[in-house]
Amino acid sequence: MLNQKAGTQDRGTLVEGLIAQFERDLTDGRFAPGGFMGTREDLCAAYGVTSPIFFQASRVLVHRGLAELRPGNRGGLFACDHSVERVGKRVATYLECTGVDFDDVAPVSRLLQELCVRMATGWVRVEAARTIRATMARVMPADTFERGRLLSYLFQQFADASGNVILALLHRVSTEVMLDVSAPAATAEQDAPTGPFLDLGARMAEAVIAGDHALVAELYQQFREAVARRRRSSRDLPLPDFANRDAAARNLPERLALYMLKEIQRAGWPAGEKLGNEPELLQRYGVSRATLRQALRLLEEYSAVETRRGPKGGVMIASPNPDVVTQTALALLSSRCATLEMSRSLLVSLMTLAVELAFARGETGRRAIAEACRDTSPELHGDLTRFLLEQGRVRALDLFVRLLGEFEQTLEELRSVPGGGRYGRVAAALAQAAEADDLAVARCAVADLTRSFGVGRLPAFR
Repeated sequence: MLNQKAGTQDRGTLVEGLIAQFERDLTDGRFAPGGFMGTREDLCAAYGVTSPIFFQASRVLVHRGLAELRPGNRGGLFACDHSVERVGKRVATYLECTGVDFDDVAPVSRLLQELCVRMATGWVRVEAARTIRATMARVMPADTFERGRLLSYLFQQFADASGNVILALLHRVSTEVMLDVSAPAATAEQDAPTGPFLDLGARMAEAVIAGDHALVAELYQQFREAVARRRRSSRDLPLPDFANRDAAARNLPERLALYMLKEIQRAGWPAGEKLGNEPELLQRYGVSRATLRQALRLLEEYSAVETRRGPKGGVMIASPNPDVVTQTALALLSSRCATLEMSRSLLVSLMTLAVELAFARGETGRRAIAEACRDTSPELHGDLTRFLLEQGRVRALDLFVRLLGEFEQTLEELRSVPGGGRYGRVAAALAQAAEADDLAVARCAVADLTRSFGVGRLPAFR
């Protein structure tokens, strides 16, 4: 309990003391990850503080991604779960609520998936190898929904095997979004054969375990082509009624939550729109009250909806706070001791992708890059990385670079003299390549920046 004798401490000192005590208790494991810490009244009594002191301290904890303050009868302060899965779902839900669609996330997902395969090859340990094989054994008999989840889990295991927690988080985010926005309807199963597709996945997994880079590269390319063919055959299918799906399937609340989120996206409903009250939603989706409430709890947890009480209440579409999402992700990276070394190759890969996407836009994209690189203002050179990512016009890239921004300190020395030094030469080379419509030279310029970061060249798949 804090010492809160009248007149002995000012308000700021009490708030700082409570924040420090909360942080110690969270670090020491007093509160389980994702666990309920207490209501406002309970915590004020336990720590010996007033409501205003608690409110200010809790806002800081929420901003730092250490806790969540949930309203309602079941609300209170909850410890954040700093797991890749939980944080990845939260970031993915934020992207989906901002309107990110298949075309926004697909190029980023392909890049990160490739990095997972590339970085894991030859680094899979015994237990991870057994888990990967067990996952592939579960894929074949699974239905369409579960198959997508299992394959995404397979690549997540590759990301974990790489030892790069930043890659693991970004991959989790991209695959969660891809699974939600492009998961085919059950009727799409007959549109494409699954045998060859799954055989490629199994052979690729064995090659990753064996550390055969050449074979992995070949099988991964074939696997990507098979995925593209299947998605082309299923992405435009209509969304079936939820009541017509397999009511006996496992994870029904989670499947309902994903379905509701997809329905919100397809309808284009804005934040604040009312989905309906509980009786209306029960009738619409044809599920039990327990299933609906569990699904709503999942959506509330990831700030996709908000349940309001009263005559005018109901389930309302929410708008997640990007600052809270970013801080939660950064708190995960901090708790897992992520380093600048982990982010460098990812940053360069994202920059290369952004340059390729900008070139694909034609003269407009190339001219924008050339003008930015030739500008001598410190602000533009200081934000060249972000600018290049924005030129790709893929919203997922912008959020990812925000997460990587904490790890960009090594650029400070290169930015110290605008237009000068190695960074200036990279900018000039990018400008020349853009003006000449020479993507090969642009890639070389990014490779030059890679060497400035001190990152070794990775085995090329493309």
